[in-house]
Amino acid sequence: MDIKSIFSSIFISSEVPSTTLRHLHIRCPDSDQQIAFVKKLSDYVEDKSDDYIIGNGNCLMIDKSPKDLFAVIAQSFDGKSSSSYRSVADFLKHFHNVYAKSSSSQFILCLRRAEYLQDIEGYPVIADLFRGFGDPMFKKYVKIITLSTLPWTLMLSNASTISPMCIFIEYKPYGDKRK
Repeated sequence: MDIKSIFSSIFISSEVPSTTLRHLHIRCPDSDQQIAFVKKLSDYVEDKSDDYIIGNGNCLMIDKSPKDLFAVIAQSFDGKSSSSYRSVADFLKHFHNVYAKSSSSQFILCLRRAEYLQDIEGYPVIADLFRGFGDPMFKKYVKIITLSTLPWTLMLSNASTISPMCIFIEYKPYGDKRK
């Protein structure tokens, strides 16, 4: 799929959260392409002057603890954040503060190296992430893009139940070289 088609899938309006695509999984050939994709997405948002904040999180920083996931997400939107979150409620309080200070209406959370989510797959926080942590504001204003070298179905043992509203896209930055 070409980059413009991918971006049009990402920027679908999210007025009705229950029917909106909230998660895209993009398979990239390598981690450098994941970084390049997030950069292109950021440039695209800048060019369009849209009301979006692009969060750039690296799941490699998750070290078998759900608290690490909160830190990755918080730092992706608020680079100054060094808070430790003891619970989902603490994390959501921080998210609400970041959102209140922002002039943006939509957050796009890019989680690079998403295969490292496997390290915390046994914790309910993974399923909670894709359900918006049960928070109406998070559900409405955050879209999630996971980027990995693996397809979504091979990343987590229960990927289809964790994020049933997921579109899988294979990103080919140089086009399809097959003849």
